[in-house]
Amino acid sequence: MAILAASTTNPTSTLHQTPRDIVLRRSTQELAFRLQQAVGSVSLHVFLRTYFAASYLALSILFATKMIAFQSYLASRFVAFKTALLLHSANSKFWASPKVKRLRKRLEREFFIMLFGPLNTVLLLAFWPGWLVIGATLWAWGLWSSLATICHKSTKSSLLRPELPESSLAGIGGNR
Repeated sequence: MAILAASTTNPTSTLHQTPRDIVLRRSTQELAFRLQQAVGSVSLHVFLRTYFAASYLALSILFATKMIAFQSYLASRFVAFKTALLLHSANSKFWASPKVKRLRKRLEREFFIMLFGPLNTVLLLAFWPGWLVIGATLWAWGLWSSLATICHKSTKSSLLRPELPESSLAGIGGNR
């Protein structure tokens, strides 16, 4: 409490300062001010160095990851290309082997027997070239019969409708 409260015995003692107190206070203030400036400049220097170091580190990491990603892309592309070439050559050697050729011929023969065996008659009926001859004959027969019908109707209608003489037509139409 004594520090916060004023002196009760001599109230003017706090107001009265000696030159020694003033010098001490000024030197303490100057020392505190210089210390504050030094701490401020050091902290600013440390902050700026940390900022630039962090920026440099971030850019370095970004560049390194880009390089690693690009190198990984090139490596995977190379591996994929070589794998495709290897698979192609293995596949061509596999299909060119004598055992596989025999198996392919056997499978092809079985396929054609399965396809054309029971369907042979149906396929013959569907793709028989004689259908052109039969179709042309039926078309000619239809054309001939339709022409004959037209000609027969025209001659038959003239036979069924007799021509009336002129004298009989005079009474129907009025006075002539």
